[in-house]
Amino acid sequence: MDPKGKQSRCEPIALADDPSKGGVDFQFDANGDHFLLEVTNISTDTATKYSGMPDTEKKDGAYGFLTPKIRGKIRRKLSQAQRHSNQPVLVAVTTLHWNAGALCVNHKAVEFAMGSTPAITCRINKLTGETVGEPYQSTDLSQSTFLSPTPVFDADGNPTIQAKYEPISGFLLGSIGLSPKDVSFFGGLNPNADHPFNPQLLSDIPFCSFTTWPASKSIEFSWTITEEEEQSQKQFAAERRIRKEGLGHILDAFRRES
Repeated sequence: MDPKGKQSRCEPIALADDPSKGGVDFQFDANGDHFLLEVTNISTDTATKYSGMPDTEKKDGAYGFLTPKIRGKIRRKLSQAQRHSNQPVLVAVTTLHWNAGALCVNHKAVEFAMGSTPAITCRINKLTGETVGEPYQSTDLSQSTFLSPTPVFDADGNPTIQAKYEPISGFLLGSIGLSPKDVSFFGGLNPNADHPFNPQLLSDIPFCSFTTWPASKSIEFSWTITEEEEQSQKQFAAERRIRKEGLGHILDAFRRES
């Protein structure tokens, strides 16, 4: 049950992988709907390499996201997803890497996996070498999980962004190396999936989608649960744990004093 009281967890869960034929790992039934889940993991060594952070030791300074590895892990599950043409298929990408789980599994990480890592871009006057207008974010879609970096053009020369890997309905990104209360999952949806996944089946997980589709010259993201709403949910869960442990009076006293 999620903090708002909506049923969001699945009922029967069954192994779906047939060792003799292959396929996805699990089948879930939720409120009369069905979907499949294939699970894969980014190893701690790989997460260390791409993030620039050790597993558990403290790391100060810059770090990198796992965008290319997330993209690769999801795309490599295409063949399993193609074997199931009658229901949505999600790919869950997890890591046991503590630091990466804490810092590289969030809203921004999913947006990078959906639209590729953005760059700060500005226009340059070739004659003067000066910038023209305000800097802005751009992306070449080279690391996007579902979008092709090569658009198609209509008769008037207007570009349309292409979606690929349609048998994969979306993905989950999870930080399973953290303590249970800190584990987080986030989702991203394929805008042109053969079988679209209904994010309300997992309504307490934030899912990202493209605000406008088909997209042309720009992409924007929409979330089922925003960062602010997620923080509110975490605060609600933390308070519930405190009260369950019989320490609610301390919390109430602190609030009265503040």
